[in-house]
Amino acid sequence: MIPLYLETTVVVVPKDHAVAAVEEVELADLADEDVFEPLDGVLALGDRPGQPAFTRPENTADAIELVASGAGVLLLPQSLARLHHRKDLTYRTVTDAPQSQIGLAWLEAETTDLMEELIGIVRGRTPNSSRGRKPQQQPTRKKPPQQRPASKHRRQNRRRR
Repeated sequence: MIPLYLETTVVVVPKDHAVAAVEEVELADLADEDVFEPLDGVLALGDRPGQPAFTRPENTADAIELVASGAGVLLLPQSLARLHHRKDLTYRTVTDAPQSQIGLAWLEAETTDLMEELIGIVRGRTPNSSRGRKPQQQPTRKKPPQQRPASKHRRQNRRRR
């Protein structure tokens, strides 16, 4: 895997929830909340904050529906909160929650020349880099001969005639 960036963890709540009134929260602020943990959850939290909710939804979309009903809150990476955005919900940054590592992963058995090229681009290699595949020779194009502009002396002589 090639690490790309770290993503902030947020808590998704209804817009009229007390958490919506602040810009950011800490895990301890969620101690009295029912927290959903969907079966397709992607966050690796050691000790989950709050109380486990009454159910474990099949997926994040179902958990979002339950949050919208006011049944609890949901911790997600920020990109998933944006993906499941609804007008009746908002999210706030959880400052002390672990962040999610986003990266590029692939099956080594499926590595092709094209995949190697993508990996090189992600790692910042250019066609002129000494590492990785050797760039294929591009056919060279011949430039058409350029006509030289008439000299100043010739242009003046033409005008006089």
